[in-house]
Amino acid sequence: MQKLTLAAFYLVSIVAAFLIGERAASTHITTTTITEEREEAISDSLANGDTENAANDKYSNIVASVSDGSVASDEVTVREAQYKKREEERKLQEKVARLEDLYKTLNNSYTQALSQLDNANRALTEAGIDIPDAITLEEVQKYVPAPFDQQIANSPNFVTDHFKKLHEAEDDLGWGIEMQTRISDFIVTHEYGSYLQLESVICREGTCEVRAFPDNLLQWREGILSDMAMQSWWDFNSSSSISGNFKDEAENAEDRSWFYLIVSGAKVN
Repeated sequence: MQKLTLAAFYLVSIVAAFLIGERAASTHITTTTITEEREEAISDSLANGDTENAANDKYSNIVASVSDGSVASDEVTVREAQYKKREEERKLQEKVARLEDLYKTLNNSYTQALSQLDNANRALTEAGIDIPDAITLEEVQKYVPAPFDQQIANSPNFVTDHFKKLHEAEDDLGWGIEMQTRISDFIVTHEYGSYLQLESVICREGTCEVRAFPDNLLQWREGILSDMAMQSWWDFNSSSSISGNFKDEAENAEDRSWFYLIVSGAKVN
């Protein structure tokens, strides 16, 4: 009788263990399936252009499922991080698109202004009137190389005036060296600093010139320059910039962007 009782006990234990294992496996499969379905729903929602609120509603279902135990909390944490990352990327892409539109608008306006200036200068020359404070291409080329030279020579007087003042001044071993170092260090250590080639920084008597070859003009303008202008040591009250594209001399090289900045009016101690 005792042997029968022990046999029955072992049999019941085996059946119970089997049922518990089946339930655990079923719960794991269900949890995985629910998690995958919810992740796919959010991904499809964003890909289909749903509003942010709609995507948030779908995402809220994932968070709510933690309370009833249908999805493990650590899995939700991973999904939450993935969702937030996708949202940040989407918002960044929208911002980049807006900045690109703004840049195109400003660049078109600048190009039109240069064209009008060229026409006005040509009319003055044809009328026999000397253009005041004009600077020749040869004069510019004494100080800067292509592709900066031609655009600087064709710039308005307030640009060429500062250009001549800077390059005709003596080397500034005090304020000039200090400001050159600050500007150079800020640019190369900026988060976008690795995406450009810094050509030159020159500072003399309250005026500074920066020449660079950025991979992306928007990163240069809206990132590095905007952040640099917020520094406590940046106290210039006048700023002018020129940018464009040129064909690199290297064989089969793609067009490169260049940027020229001249700032003035800083207090020199």
